[in-house]
Amino acid sequence: MDASQSSKKINSSTKKLEMALDRIEQESVLRLAGIEGLARCPFYRYAVEYPPVDQNRLFQCENPTCRVASCRLCHQEKHKVYNARHRIEEAMSEALIRKCNKCESLMPSFTQL
Repeated sequence: MDASQSSKKINSSTKKLEMALDRIEQESVLRLAGIEGLARCPFYRYAVEYPPVDQNRLFQCENPTCRVASCRLCHQEKHKVYNARHRIEEAMSEALIRKCNKCESLMPSFTQL
């Protein structure tokens, strides 16, 4: 390895280290600022003020390289929120739709009156 290659490798490592230190400093500043309602993307370094979780459980990352919608309660990708009404509607749908035991295809359930 000659001197120019060694110098390039050191410069690259230095830049990576500086970027990592900048990220750590930014996180520290955000934490110390104590911004109420600050929500973070669990998949990317992105934070923004959001309404309380009981008003909006879904976090939409606006970073162009991410754009993932995630749950603010469990920090996983977007999923359905199951409440009592939703469970009742699911049960009613299951009562109207049956699955064939042989081929497992779905078909409407017909009841005799």
